[in-house]
Order: sequence, then C-alpha cells, then structure tokens
Amino acid sequence: MNTEQVFQIVLRILHIASGVFWVGTAWFFFGWIEPTTKAIGPQAGPFMHHVVRNRRIVPAIVSAGAVNVVVGLVLYWRASAGLNPAWIGSGIGIGFTLGGLAAIIAWLLGLTVIGPTVERLDEAGTAMAAAGRPPTPDEVTRFHALEARLHRAGQGDLVLLATAVIFMAASRYLGG
Repeated sequence: MNTEQVFQIVLRILHIASGVFWVGTAWFFFGWIEPTTKAIGPQAGPFMHHVVRNRRIVPAIVSAGAVNVVVGLVLYWRASAGLNPAWIGSGIGIGFTLGGLAAIIAWLLGLTVIGPTVERLDEAGTAMAAAGRPPTPDEVTRFHALEARLHRAGQGDLVLLATAVIFMAASRYLGG
C-alpha cells in the first residue's frame, strides 16, 4: 500500500466516523431526547443542563460536522479530479454534489440556529430554575418559542442529513 492509498483511507475513516457521530447524535437528539424532555417538562432541566454545559454536546456535534464537511470537500476534490465538469455532471458526481450540499446546509443550520438555540434554552431554563419562583408568563412564552424554533430547525436538519446519507450511500451506483 502506498502513501496515497493510506491518505485516502485515513480521509474516508475520518469522513465516515465524523458522519456517524454527527448524524447519529442528531437522530438521537431530535428523535428521542427532544420529545422526552418536552414530555417530562422542567424535571428534564438538570439532565439537559448537564449534557449542554458539562458534556459540551453542542461544540462536539458542530465540530464533528465541521470535520465531516471539510474532509468531505477534500474527498470531493480528489474524486472529481479538481472539479472536473464531466465528473460533476455524471451520475456519481450529481449524487455526491447533492449529498454534499445537503450536509453543508445541515452543518450551517446546526452552527447558526440549532447550537445557539440549544444554548439559549439551557440559559433560559437554568435562569427560571434558579429564580426560586414559578416562571412568569413572559418567561414561559419565550422558552416555548425557543423550543418551537429548535423543533423546526431539528426537523429540517434531519431531512438534510437523511438526504446527505442517502446520496452518499447511493452515489457510487448512479453511474460513472
């Protein structure tokens, strides 16, 4: 095995491992954690605070997405022979392009909307819990607005990530 092959293998391992973590945590969070915390209510606050502040889940997911996108761009560059239009217009090129764009948009959504909204929800929930009184109607309204924003963004993120996974998995079979 030559250096070029080893480099390609390392890139693919980084791309797949970071993608598994990124997509897996997104599905787990928006498929199980988010609906569970909503059903449990304020009692879920300490758990979510621990996950957000102590375990630093937002930077971990955003970083995994960044690694995935950057390594994916390098792999795309290499597969396309430097953005060769003939390859990009082929079945495999179209598939990887659509999958890559979906992943990039999902990462940007996580970076600019989902991550900051999770952080703000944690701050709001922590402040309400520390107030030593029931939350005001205004605090509850703002909290629910953040929850709704996170839910909408999360659903969009899942669609984008599913699109990326499907195209990445199928692109090699879409033709030369």
